[in-house]
Amino acid sequence: MATGVTPLTEDAIQALLGSVRERGVYKRLMDEFVKSDEQGVNVSAHFNGKKATTVYQGFNNVKKEQGDELSNVRVINHDDTVYLIKQ
Repeated sequence: MATGVTPLTEDAIQALLGSVRERGVYKRLMDEFVKSDEQGVNVSAHFNGKKATTVYQGFNNVKKEQGDELSNVRVINHDDTVYLIKQ
């Protein structure tokens, strides 16, 4: 280990990564979901440290941008967990 540096724990790394903005992540995850065979998914686990309301808003913004293309996808925030559901 280099002098003057302190290693990070796994928890510290996850907390830092959860607070960093990742460009286009909502659109990318939405695209993956739409192309998948899954009927519904829990997307909260991908967003460690982010509030469910923030994640919910991010996915709803993607729906607004995509318009009718995502009309069959619902974004649900239930008990501080965000789900994508195909209707």
